Amino acid sequence: MKRQTLALLCGAIAAVMAPAAAQAAHTAHHAGTGDTDVRCLLFAMNMASSQDQGAKTVGMLGMTYYMGRIDGAGHTADLEQRMEAEIAAMKGQNVAPIAQACGETLQGRMRSIAATGDQLQKKLAPQGAAPAPQQPMVLKPIPGPTTH
Repeated sequence: MKRQTLALLCGAIAAVMAPAAAQAAHTAHHAGTGDTDVRCLLFAMNMASSQDQGAKTVGMLGMTYYMGRIDGAGHTADLEQRMEAEIAAMKGQNVAPIAQACGETLQGRMRSIAATGDQLQKKLAPQGAAPAPQQPMVLKPIPGPTTH
């Protein structure tokens, strides 16, 4: 069930982001300009602010993934300036191709994570034991700060 939910969410991000992403990704790749991870983070942030719960969930997954890539590369010191530069660079452009590329990358990583989990579960399961039942993935809101 988790795998199906994950596949649906990842499919949703690819579908939502699909139309404009290819041209922008092609342009950024071939021109050697643009910061793809930052652009993808911006798209994910936009989706995370959606009123649609599915888009919001996919956006949160995307934010976590792309911020992890940026953080892992050690490129966070000037992140705000890079974000502002990417926003300015994308104005007036067809951004659907980059959005699609971001969605496809995220979807591929989610498939990879699911496959790794499946393999680990098989390796770690006792011999002859039935696989553990899949529990649905439930995302609960994080409670905000309380005031006294």
